[in-house]
Amino acid sequence: MSLENLEEKLRKCSFIKDAAVTTSADSSITAFVCLNDTTIKDATEAVKANADLSFWEIPERVTVLDAIPYMNNGKVDYAALKSISEVYEQ
Repeated sequence: MSLENLEEKLRKCSFIKDAAVTTSADSSITAFVCLNDTTIKDATEAVKANADLSFWEIPERVTVLDAIPYMNNGKVDYAALKSISEVYEQ
């Protein structure tokens, strides 16, 4: 499984505006998502139920953000996401 493919699958969900995926030191997957649907109360359950993901692709954590951080060159700022992830893991 590639993280880029997982990001693309998440972005295809109608309720997700943008997504980025990282892994932690223990190889667990964290998905960061921006939602189109603000009525969703549990993003993890929504991803599990509605994303076309195999069992192995389901993220251990789903973190909802207002915006995915991007660098000046238009690429996702994964270093910023790692920092955000560390805050949520504490």
